[in-house]
Amino acid sequence: MAQIINITTSQFPELTKAGRVLVDFWSPTCGPCRMQGKILEEMAADKDLAEVKFLKVNVYEEMDLAVQFQVNAIPMLLVFKDGAVTKSFVGVQSAETIKEAVLA
Repeated sequence: MAQIINITTSQFPELTKAGRVLVDFWSPTCGPCRMQGKILEEMAADKDLAEVKFLKVNVYEEMDLAVQFQVNAIPMLLVFKDGAVTKSFVGVQSAETIKEAVLA
């Protein structure tokens, strides 16, 4: 089972440079973000996604990252493969949609 890790700007480059990574840009005051968070918690337990890193970035605490990735609405999900963004989503997404993008 994968863990969901809250990360900082300084941790971001190291944690996204290799493998498959899902980054959730969120805030604690965002209702849809809490809904998305529950979906991601369920996904982290999926054996098919055991090799995926699940990362969370609080946009209020890590504004530099939010600006860098042009986060204009939350929740926003970015899918990385070996350091490159392969897909992005804005708004709450289903587990199926996210899984398909992460495993593509």
